[in-house]
Amino acid sequence: MLGLFLLRARISDIPLYVTVSLTTAAMWLSSVRGGVVHIGDLSIYYSSAVFFSALLVILMVAYVQEGPGAGRMMLSMILGSSVLVNGFIAMGISYLPGPMAEQLAATYDVSLVNLLGSIFVLFIDFSILTITYGLLQRSGSGSPLYLRILAVLGLVQVLDGSLFLLIADFGEPDLLMMLIGMAASRLLLTLVSSPFVYVSLQLDRRISGRHEEGQLPLFGLFSLEDIKYSRLGKELKLQADQLRENEMQFRDLIESLHGVTWELDLASLQFTYMGPQIEKMTGFAPELWTGFDFWKERIHPDDRERAAEFCRQQTSMGRDHIFDYRILRADGAVIWIKDNVVVVMKDGKAVKLRGILLDITEQKAAQQKLVQSEQRYRTIVEFAVEALVILDTETFRFAHANHKAEQLFRLNRDKLMQVGPLELSPEFQPDGRPSLEKGREYVIAAMHGSPQEFEWIHLDSTGREITCEVRLVQIPGQDKPLLRGSLLDITERKAAEKELAESRYREQELAFRFRLAADSARLGIWDFDLLANRLIWDQRMHELYQVPPDKFEGSFEAWADCLHPDDLEASKIKVDQALMTDDNAEMSFRIVLPDQSIRYIYSIARILRDATGRPYRMIGLNRDVTEEQLAEAELRRAREMQFKAGEIANVGGWELDLITQSLVWSPQTKRIHEVTDEFEPRLESAINFYAPEHRQLISDAVQHGIETGEPWDLELDLITAKGRRIRVRAVGQTDYVDGKPVRLWGAFQDITERVSAEQERLHLQQQVLHAQKLESLGVLSGGIAHDFNNLLTSILGNAELAVDEVGDNPGARESIEEIQLAAQRAASLSRQMLAYSGKGRFVIEQVNINEFIEEMANLLEVSINKKAVMEYQLSAEIPLVMADPTQIRQVIMNLITNASEALENRSGFIQLRTGTLDITSSAELLEEAGSSLHGVDGVTPGCYAFFEVRDSGCGMDDETVARIFDPFFTTKFTGRGLGLAAVLGIVRGHSGAIHIRTAPGEGTAIRVLLPECRSSRVGQNDSRITANGSWVGSGLVLLADDDELVLTVGKRMLGNFGFEVVTATDGLLALEEFRRRSDDFVLAMLDLTMPNLGGDEALRELRKIRPDLKILLCSGYDEMEVSHEVSNQPGVSFVQKPYLANDLRNAIRQLLESGRQEALVRGTATEE
Repeated sequence: MLGLFLLRARISDIPLYVTVSLTTAAMWLSSVRGGVVHIGDLSIYYSSAVFFSALLVILMVAYVQEGPGAGRMMLSMILGSSVLVNGFIAMGISYLPGPMAEQLAATYDVSLVNLLGSIFVLFIDFSILTITYGLLQRSGSGSPLYLRILAVLGLVQVLDGSLFLLIADFGEPDLLMMLIGMAASRLLLTLVSSPFVYVSLQLDRRISGRHEEGQLPLFGLFSLEDIKYSRLGKELKLQADQLRENEMQFRDLIESLHGVTWELDLASLQFTYMGPQIEKMTGFAPELWTGFDFWKERIHPDDRERAAEFCRQQTSMGRDHIFDYRILRADGAVIWIKDNVVVVMKDGKAVKLRGILLDITEQKAAQQKLVQSEQRYRTIVEFAVEALVILDTETFRFAHANHKAEQLFRLNRDKLMQVGPLELSPEFQPDGRPSLEKGREYVIAAMHGSPQEFEWIHLDSTGREITCEVRLVQIPGQDKPLLRGSLLDITERKAAEKELAESRYREQELAFRFRLAADSARLGIWDFDLLANRLIWDQRMHELYQVPPDKFEGSFEAWADCLHPDDLEASKIKVDQALMTDDNAEMSFRIVLPDQSIRYIYSIARILRDATGRPYRMIGLNRDVTEEQLAEAELRRAREMQFKAGEIANVGGWELDLITQSLVWSPQTKRIHEVTDEFEPRLESAINFYAPEHRQLISDAVQHGIETGEPWDLELDLITAKGRRIRVRAVGQTDYVDGKPVRLWGAFQDITERVSAEQERLHLQQQVLHAQKLESLGVLSGGIAHDFNNLLTSILGNAELAVDEVGDNPGARESIEEIQLAAQRAASLSRQMLAYSGKGRFVIEQVNINEFIEEMANLLEVSINKKAVMEYQLSAEIPLVMADPTQIRQVIMNLITNASEALENRSGFIQLRTGTLDITSSAELLEEAGSSLHGVDGVTPGCYAFFEVRDSGCGMDDETVARIFDPFFTTKFTGRGLGLAAVLGIVRGHSGAIHIRTAPGEGTAIRVLLPECRSSRVGQNDSRITANGSWVGSGLVLLADDDELVLTVGKRMLGNFGFEVVTATDGLLALEEFRRRSDDFVLAMLDLTMPNLGGDEALRELRKIRPDLKILLCSGYDEMEVSHEVSNQPGVSFVQKPYLANDLRNAIRQLLESGRQEALVRGTATEE
């Protein structure tokens, strides 16, 4: 042994005193009993009798010669020499039989064990099983006396300044890498300054001195290569190697997982392990993940406190937990993490956290898309125009219903889910079939894959019948048989259709009556197109002129050829004068029939003019007045005869002597006055027979005749002695003698019947004129509105484009916005004209009556009598109403105007008041208002907003109140009697009522009640794609319109949308342009009213060339002008002028994208 140490000293240049000391220590140690200590894979027996004394001597010598550091070095050498000596002893014991080995081991005490326990020796070994355990168990020494480190990261946790000695197995490659590596060496130098001893069985891997990189003192003292392992040692070595291999495989498996495994020590809040995948996931290397604070700093600021606090709470309660949060990657990107955490408990206390981090960014994105998709679908369903339901065919109950369905049936969703469609249906449908039987047929057919469309009568919760257009479609792929149903409330449409049918019937009846009246009055109707020189006669005209239809050329010249030559020039002059100055024409002329007979014609006409005032059409009546003319001629002759008869026989005549003031009546005159033959008339009493309003008239006529000698011929009202009012014709003249008036004489004629007949004729004539007037105004207003809308399209379109082009110029932008506002109001007037002409509809929206009145205040105040005082009492608590703003303005203006006229240019007040009225029932209103309530049929109980116009004017009696809403009834000399009739129609159309309070001399108060708005829906526009100014299309568009202004602005708009545009000014040119490049066009935009070939005709021709072409129709008229055949074609849409750029963009987008949806539906149907 001494030689071995000498050899070792030469090789290692160890001082001689060291070698001698070690040899002496080894000899002492080998000669006495000792304890067991674990070094590497060996079990060493240390003698305890003299170990402590020898150790102190050696350390003192080393300290004297070499300083404090040598003392630690000598301790390491002593222990190393003990390892060599006692190693052979341990190996020898291991080869002995079990009982013998146990007896030998029992002879040693544990003094060294106690010594090492007090100075804290750290043993490092990665092997799971070693010989040490067996030897310790045999020796009966009890539990190990050291900390056994089995993982690299575990070393860091136990290093501190209390360590005295570190002993490790040099044969562990991981340990070698850890201790020699840069980071580990620095860490060891920082934490400990104790000597570090390697024990190895390989001489060539011996390490001594200091490691230059880490400056770590390392000592390799012994090489035991020549020592042979025992059988037990070899087996344990193989087991240790296998365990290390298994450990490496397990580590590889963990680190190959998709997630990142980690472990955190709760005492130090430091990570003891972080999987290498963390760098790929977050961009931060594993060694940077030092502890809890680094992890927290990586969490997104919005999630940081929530995630950290959640983890603390769950850990404090010892609960395993899973939570999601966002991590900020090293490159700044944000990823979603799902953290699965396991809490490791020891003695009821959480000591560690272990977990797996999973990147769920893509999953979160998919979930977000799914949520957004569901939200979009839910929004579409909830805000759909139609009521949408899902029907469970097993229970025949609703499984789902949208908000519109709740409104339709007036049930909340919970109650609606408790019933089905049959409970909300009458017992029988209009065709007489039971609802149960008929409904089941539709459901069965739909469940067999055949979509059903039909009309159905439903009942809401109040029992009110609702006419619905129903569609049933099977929902495939469900756990139970379900049907999707859509219900569109067409009650109003059906009522409108019924009203339209009744209106048409009334029109036909009126036309029939008019024709009957025209035939009875022998009236002929004609229509003359001034621009085309085309004259159209009805059959009665042909009969009047005795010209067959096939012989009539239908022109102005053809009519002129029928006139009497003496009347031709005068008639032409009257026509020309009327065309230049008047809207009405009236004249009489003679015509020459083919048999050369002469007839007298009376003609009246209405002249229609365009926006520039140029006449383009005349509509009129002809009446044969030959008999009347002959009768008038005969009457003139009769008058002459009557005058002569009066001179001779005083028949129906009278005579007044101006000298004596005596008055004489003939017997016929007395009969006219209904007095007896004995009646003696007097001048002062005779005047009283005339109606009071005509007395001055006859007096003036007589006085004028006396003064001038001119005869008079008057038609006056006479009140007979019996009180009967008759119409008489009074004629008279003056006789002169020597230039002085001496006598008046004349005659009376009772013309009551003739006047009545004439009045009847005039009344009929006025009715005809009125009907023609209304028709002409309708045609005129519709045409004006159409052309006006074309102009507004250009104005609004260019103004909208100009807004985008003026940039940040506030003045220009404000001016353009004023133009847009004025054009929008003009568009509202245009819609009103279209509605009047029967070619439009009104737009209903939420209206605040107070705001309307405040907006109209200036206009109202300048519209009333200057002596009138305008007062306002506007209630602050007034609900919104659903109304047409233009109609409400008209109602207010009409009522204010009537109130002003009721003041009759006198001083007074006009009060405009608003408020709220709760109505329990229509009966309640009737009881309160009596007969002065109008429009109450449509009033339902509820809350009503009202406005009231009250004046201090003349008031009205009951007879007048009963007739004020009759069409054409008026109390004004210049009135037409349509204002209040229109007011009543508007109020009824809004489901409102009118209440009137008045009395003669006490003024009038008219209150208009309108129901409050019960729905959040504003307007009645169709549901369309939400405005999206960023949408851009592509492709070639054909734009056809006969208005150059519309073409210009339309081309610019389409260009801004990303399209190329080809324009055409009529349908034929559009067709020619399309034929040249039919396959290149993605859309055709056609005006409905174009010359040569209209929009609907052009559509049919284009579809013949390319059936799949998308076509957008536009017109100044409403969509109702589009024919049913055209509007129902797929791929055809409509936009009304004037339109804004965003409206046009949405219409085009919806039309183009509808094709893809239809293709998808057809593809699904084909697969099924």
